[in-house]
Amino acid sequence: MDNLCQNKKILNYKGFNGSFAEYLVAEEGLFFKIPDNMTYEEGALVEPLSIALHAIRNVGEVKNKDIAILGTGTNGLSCLICSKNMGVNSVLCTDIYNSKGTRAKDYGCDHFINVRDEDLRDKALEYVPKGFDIVFISTSYPEVFNDAISIAKKGSIIIVVAYLEPDTNIEYSEIVRNELTVKGSALSNPNDIELIIDWINKKEIQPLPMITNQYDLSECHKAMELFDNNNQDVGKIIINCNPNK
Repeated sequence: MDNLCQNKKILNYKGFNGSFAEYLVAEEGLFFKIPDNMTYEEGALVEPLSIALHAIRNVGEVKNKDIAILGTGTNGLSCLICSKNMGVNSVLCTDIYNSKGTRAKDYGCDHFINVRDEDLRDKALEYVPKGFDIVFISTSYPEVFNDAISIAKKGSIIIVVAYLEPDTNIEYSEIVRNELTVKGSALSNPNDIELIIDWINKKEIQPLPMITNQYDLSECHKAMELFDNNNQDVGKIIINCNPNK
């Protein structure tokens, strides 16, 4: 599997530099041609969407399942978009910002919980009393794993898409008691990328509203500053490397 290759090469990882440039040189397998009627902005969204698709495929069949997504940033929103296109029954999203919930509802999120304002377990089980078939962890905070466990149906699956902080707490006994399966999901494979390109090209998904800010290459420092500020209204930030744009 390409994503688990021990010698994988990824832009801006382990010395592979140069992605903030008009041109770059890399191995052929790292490139995917997008259709002529697909915009560069849509092309820039293929990568996060393919990571979400890969995570969902790691579960197996998701049609008619109830799923929860903890964290509604770019990764969480991508999981929402892909899962909806794959026929899930319902999707619950969580975050600490209501603006993230508004964006999620624009993409068909059935339920949103601001975990600063409401108790996650109590509110989530109001919506799906038996618990969720699949819980995606796409954010990191100390209790995120235990939050996922608390709303997971017995015998269900927890997929970890985010890199968790060292201080993450885990109630291992609850995993055993409820016979939960915990699985990590890393990056994506060529077939994930190709399917996302096909979905976008066929207008099965329309991800452009994920983008909230765009900058020219000469202004990339502004994009980095905005990213560091963690503004609640900021979604996907795009740096345009095409000087003719």
